[in-house]
Amino acid sequence: MMSVRRLRLLSTGLVIALLVEACGGDGRSVDAFCREAEGLEQIDDLTLEVDPSNDNAKRQRVDSTARQIHRVNDVAPTAVREATSVMAEFLDAILVAYETSDPRDPFERAAALATAKNQVADRIDDASLDYTQYTARNCAPAPG
Repeated sequence: MMSVRRLRLLSTGLVIALLVEACGGDGRSVDAFCREAEGLEQIDDLTLEVDPSNDNAKRQRVDSTARQIHRVNDVAPTAVREATSVMAEFLDAILVAYETSDPRDPFERAAALATAKNQVADRIDDASLDYTQYTARNCAPAPG
């Protein structure tokens, strides 16, 4: 028969394990991450409504997206932190490209955007995939 002391230790261990899991294993809340990720998804949905010929609207949407990915990155658990860091770096580079290139010169703008993508080209696809997989596993509603 198990002693009361041993049972308490096992119970305490189980509670701690559950708390650590809920925090992503590193003290960061998966719930907080998922809330910020949902905000990013909402901004992405709004991006589809931007008129491609409205440079100011595109720039504002990139700025909003960059600010939101930084909020996501600030609360990202270790398992997805590298991915969100790369995504934040990418969006910062895109924002700089918009801010430093002439919107009336499509070639200059295209070159600036290509340079921005090239800064993280070897990492952005994997980061996007890792982020998508993590949010699908941890932020999707439970089936039911």
